[in-house]
Amino acid sequence: MRNWTKAILSAILVAGFLYTLMATVPVSAGTWDPNLGWDFEAHSNTHPYYGKLTDAQIRAEEDAVNAAFTAHGYPVPQHMAYPYGDYGKTARDQARIEGIVAQYRKSARMVWGDSMTYPVTNWYELKAAQLKKATRWKTIKGWVDTCIASKTLLSIFTHDVSATPSSYGCTPTMLAQLLDYLVQQQNAGKLSVMTMAQAYDYWSTATAGKATVVVSFDDAYSTDYTAVYPLFKARGLKGTSYIVTSFIGQSGQLTWDQIALMRAGA
Repeated sequence: MRNWTKAILSAILVAGFLYTLMATVPVSAGTWDPNLGWDFEAHSNTHPYYGKLTDAQIRAEEDAVNAAFTAHGYPVPQHMAYPYGDYGKTARDQARIEGIVAQYRKSARMVWGDSMTYPVTNWYELKAAQLKKATRWKTIKGWVDTCIASKTLLSIFTHDVSATPSSYGCTPTMLAQLLDYLVQQQNAGKLSVMTMAQAYDYWSTATAGKATVVVSFDDAYSTDYTAVYPLFKARGLKGTSYIVTSFIGQSGQLTWDQIALMRAGA
């Protein structure tokens, strides 16, 4: 009984630390230069399950991400997506992982749910809707329409984008259909399409919610440059890539040269 009581007290203390840290992390209107093209954020260095890592191993992942960005002349990323959406199985472990990540990033995205309502009370448990190969248009349109009706922060993410995508990716045709619908609704004044950094800058300082859609891409596939970027650029939109820094330059993955072109809006 004593050990159980100690465990509960420890979880409460960790949660309290996380709340305090989240409240004191400075809000910056300069997390992303609006003159730049694409928004690149963190998805770890080696894509491990964070719930299986020690505190030191999580810090090593985050430090390696920062080192990779700075080595190429970029500021460290302010936002991340948990690899596999994993940030622990218990409330205590989740508080532990979130507390560490909060020392490096301003937000962290999961891989389930879809929208966040105003106000966002925990930036380290951001819900997201998965756009997969088998996802139907009716479902995708429903995400957007609900976002508009409820004035939520909707994050839609996928992985590779090609004519023959993995089960976790989608086709260029499906992505184009989504983007065209977003442009239509944005032109009608019903929503705003933002990068993750832009969305954070608005939602973390706003006094009310507004329909906001972030479209992002995980794992740094080369299709972010060859397929995704041209579709966004043709429509005057900007998106976010959560990259695994150790993957950059490998076969089928983004290169730092491609990242430079996308960041510059070239």
